[in-house]
Amino acid sequence: MKPTPSIDGQQIGERPIDSCRPIKVVCIGAGISGIVTAIRFPQHIKNLTLTVYEKNKGPGGTWFENKSVNIVFIDSFIRPSDIPSHAYQFTFENNPNWSRFYAPGSEILKYLNHVVDKYGARKYMKFEHQFKGARWLADVGKWQIDVLRLPDGEIIHDTADVLVKGTGTLNKWKWPQIEGLHSFEGTLLHSARWDTSFDASGKSIAVIGNGSTGIQIVPALQPVATRIDSYIRSKAWVSPRGPFGELVENHDGNENFFHSEEERSNFSQKPEQLLEYRKGIEEILHQSYLRVFTDSVPRQEAAEKLQKLVQEKLASKPGLFELLRPKWPVGCKRLGASPGYLEALTKDNVDIITSGIKRVVADGILDGENVLRPVDAIVCATGFDTLADTPILGQGGVSLDEVWTPEPEAYLSVMPVKMPNLFLYLGPNGAPQSTMVVMIEFQCDYMIACIQKLQREYLKSMVPKEEAKNDFIRYADEFFSKTVLTEDCASWFKSGGRKDGRITAMWPGSLVHAWKAYKNPRWEDFEYERLSEVEGNSLAWFGNGLTVSQMEGTPSTAYLDKVNVPPVDHTYDGSL
Repeated sequence: MKPTPSIDGQQIGERPIDSCRPIKVVCIGAGISGIVTAIRFPQHIKNLTLTVYEKNKGPGGTWFENKSVNIVFIDSFIRPSDIPSHAYQFTFENNPNWSRFYAPGSEILKYLNHVVDKYGARKYMKFEHQFKGARWLADVGKWQIDVLRLPDGEIIHDTADVLVKGTGTLNKWKWPQIEGLHSFEGTLLHSARWDTSFDASGKSIAVIGNGSTGIQIVPALQPVATRIDSYIRSKAWVSPRGPFGELVENHDGNENFFHSEEERSNFSQKPEQLLEYRKGIEEILHQSYLRVFTDSVPRQEAAEKLQKLVQEKLASKPGLFELLRPKWPVGCKRLGASPGYLEALTKDNVDIITSGIKRVVADGILDGENVLRPVDAIVCATGFDTLADTPILGQGGVSLDEVWTPEPEAYLSVMPVKMPNLFLYLGPNGAPQSTMVVMIEFQCDYMIACIQKLQREYLKSMVPKEEAKNDFIRYADEFFSKTVLTEDCASWFKSGGRKDGRITAMWPGSLVHAWKAYKNPRWEDFEYERLSEVEGNSLAWFGNGLTVSQMEGTPSTAYLDKVNVPPVDHTYDGSL
């Protein structure tokens, strides 16, 4: 006789419909993605075992790695490049005490640790545990995960029903490929791994790169260095104020104004005002997204205003505007917002080099015109390896790198094909044009819905169909073809950083567009495999016809707690 199907010793037919099966989740990384996972997953997923592995000694991801103690000038540039602090926070934890419009990295790290401890997330985290690889075990429907325990060098073997990759795309920093770079005998620094013992005072410094970090480093170092050589390979539009001109004007034109003690106290005592302030900032961000469309009036108006403002900022140094002016239109690259950057470029101790770098020598840099420029230190603000090796093996042993060849693709950014029960934060086409933190929350909610489905219906696995993934990519390509993002400029959000590369990093739409998309999962876009216990009956999960509350004798009328009352006909004047 065939045994009665059971889970944890209890026959499925005797279980209530909502007695979710046990499920184990492993998340890689305790940055913002891992933090929200450690808060929201236990809140919404019943019968959950969760472990978050983090290679660092604490949570925070990029903000932990970039922390610097007692180095004021470096702290000033380690911050989100263009997102105000009140928008760079979780929806459920508004901070009334941000010191500035763009708060420094130390405050962000402090905020993240506060959130971790306030919501009890730390107990799920294992620090100094570095992810080394994972393999899908099809016969049991689980991920086998290898983790290096850094203190003693031991490899730990773990398993999970679901694997969540929370390391994002900008996690592995890289040195630029410049001849002789490591022959330099002065101080060699990378913006992603700053040496906190370095003192820039009185030194001549070369800053290589003018991306979102480079444009923050120059104004931070300029007041204390004797000379700054700013090496610019690709010209870029820089927006001193972003779309927040009116807010800036209300604070005497200071593009990174301080929040007064009175203002912060008011935010603390009146949370509703803090929320309205945040909403105002995010509304500006949402409306500014309209500027992405090539022929839109908002884009044309914004471009004209930006060009005029940049000209005014650089006016004290004749010829500088034309030297720095890109050939491509405003918006082709993501605009960097760095208060003080343009002003720093006009200072006498800042030289701009656009001829390139021939090679680095022991005491400096030989530029593209064969001029030797001696320096005491070189700062590489050259970004990250967005195509870093991803040692994850899915169906049939295929690697994620193979799935992502020639270009990284995933269904709705969060699920690659051939990788059952693998979820990604900020995967291909997953980065928003506005606040990343909120996008991560939206993606987290989507993952929770998927995991709840796995539990509820006793599914072993779910994986997106190739056709569904292709439909998403086709939509993305069609969408971006109408935007300025596909113009002739090299950018990190294009495949391979090529001028003609596909847009593979950005979400094809606004942040609120993504919110709507993630709120409505299309379950028909997936292929499923059931657990053997329910094979042959897609409705076996209906169980015994009862609910947990009925069997436990707890209130079972939750459907009356929050009733969606329809609007009353204004012409009705009767009563019962």
